[in-house]
Amino acid sequence: MRPLLFDSKREARLLAAFVVFSAMFFYLFTGGPQTWDELEYMNLSLNPAPQPEILNRFFHIYLQRLFFGIAETPLQGARIFWSISMALSIGLTYLNAKLLTRRSDRANGVVALLLLFASWALWQVAGVPYADFTVMALVNLGLCLYLVYIRDPQPGRWPLLVILGMLIYLAFRSKETGLVLAFLPVGLMLNDAGKIVWSHLRTRLPYVLLGVLLGVLVMVSLDGLVLGDPLYSL
Repeated sequence: MRPLLFDSKREARLLAAFVVFSAMFFYLFTGGPQTWDELEYMNLSLNPAPQPEILNRFFHIYLQRLFFGIAETPLQGARIFWSISMALSIGLTYLNAKLLTRRSDRANGVVALLLLFASWALWQVAGVPYADFTVMALVNLGLCLYLVYIRDPQPGRWPLLVILGMLIYLAFRSKETGLVLAFLPVGLMLNDAGKIVWSHLRTRLPYVLLGVLLGVLVMVSLDGLVLGDPLYSL
């Protein structure tokens, strides 16, 4: 049986090196915030305050706040945040393309990266910490966990479903488009032949729902810690 994620240690090292190089390149050579939305989110990261009209941006704002705290300036923190988000998406795009079907291989991963880099929209807003890039990283991570699980759905891998549930909620709390992850649990009902097996849903969905609940608790904790109002998101 072919290894699930990497065909060799060399491939793993090359991908890790490429992800690190990408993060450094994006940090050094891409721009910064240039839209009102992102400046507003940066302001909220620096000066947290309830803003009901952008309720589903606050996980993105809290993540950005973390990087503001470890950088010397907010602009530097925003650049680091975007660079890491984008580099993570690059690595996960490669892995997801390899995992998408049982016939996929490294060539599929390379083609997926070429298509990603060919997107004019990516370079047009390079360096701008849009909530969309946060969602892209979270969705890519959720898809990777899902694909790893369905390739070999052993009982001991249930933590992958819990983390998937958390990502479904946290992606949604970064931007509404993150709800696309909520469609993945439907695939948990299917067997290898693509037929519905209701017992799969009964045994797997509870772990996803547990993850969603944990995601709610994460936001309640962050709201209480940062805003002083743990019930703000609810």
